[in-house]
This record gives sequence, C-alpha cells and structure tokens, in this order.
Amino acid sequence: MVKEKNKKEIDKKKRKRRNKRKRNKTQKRKKKKIKKPKKIRWIRLAFVLIIAALIFSSLTMILYNYFKYSYNQQVQIYDMKLQVGDHIRFNIENNSLNFGMVMPEGTSERSIEISSDVPVYVMIFFEGDFIDWIDVSKNDFEFKGKDSILFTVKIPENATFNNYTGKAVILFKRL
Repeated sequence: MVKEKNKKEIDKKKRKRRNKRKRNKTQKRKKKKIKKPKKIRWIRLAFVLIIAALIFSSLTMILYNYFKYSYNQQVQIYDMKLQVGDHIRFNIENNSLNFGMVMPEGTSERSIEISSDVPVYVMIFFEGDFIDWIDVSKNDFEFKGKDSILFTVKIPENATFNNYTGKAVILFKRL
C-alpha cells in the first residue's frame, strides 16, 4: 500500500510538473506575441508625448490670447460720413462722426468724449473711403479719467463730389 501511495504521489508530482511546463510554454508563447521590440515602443512613446505637448501648448496659447485680448479690451466703433460738394453743410448729430458737406480743400472737425475709471491704452484705427484725409489729435496713448479726441478731415483739391463713408475703431486696452 505504501508503494501504491508513493506511486500515486509520484504520478501526481509528475502531472503537476507536466502541467507547469505546459503552462510555462503557453505563457512564453503569449509573452512572445505581446512583446514588441523596444525601439518601436520608444518611437510610439515619443510620438504620443510630442502630440500631447502640441495639444497642451495650443490650448495654452488659445486661453492666453483669449484672456489677454478679449477680457482686457473694449472696442467702440463709430460710423463716419462725409460729403464733398460745392457748398458747406453742417451736421450736429452726436451718434456718429458725421462731418457734413465740405468743399474741396476744406476741413471739418468732430470730437468724441471718452472716459475710463481705470488706466487704459487707447488706439484708433480707420476703415473706409477717406481714411487718408483724417487726422487725429491723439492716438496710441495712455489715460485715465475723461478726455476728448479731435478728428479733423482735410479734403484734397482733387476730391470728387461724392458721399464717403467709413468707420473709426477705438480700442481701449486695460493696463
């Protein structure tokens, strides 16, 4: 009986060893399939890191520009009108920069009152038909409080009789 028990135990041990070997072989096969060359893993990792860095830097730039330029800025746009004709006509509207009717070689002036409770930097840009004829008393300046800006239009002698339009864009940037 002892011999039979020993045989059974030996058989069990042999079976366990065989099973272990089989498991180890299948695991090794699986590991071989899963393992990739180190070079490819490093290239893939580098690629993922570069893409992540590009996305992060793009988002940072977008948010920085959003808060820098839109949060701290205010824009006011004024319509400008001018008529070049054979006589003079005044316009006293306050809702736009309407210079009225002016003869060639003549001038016309309009002013705008601006105010700010905080220090701001003011920049003025022009769009339209007669931007080369416009002079501004102040442009690209810092101020706080109340101030006025004088817009002067000087009509050249070769200007044709016509209606001219444009826009004055005043940008207030918080300091």
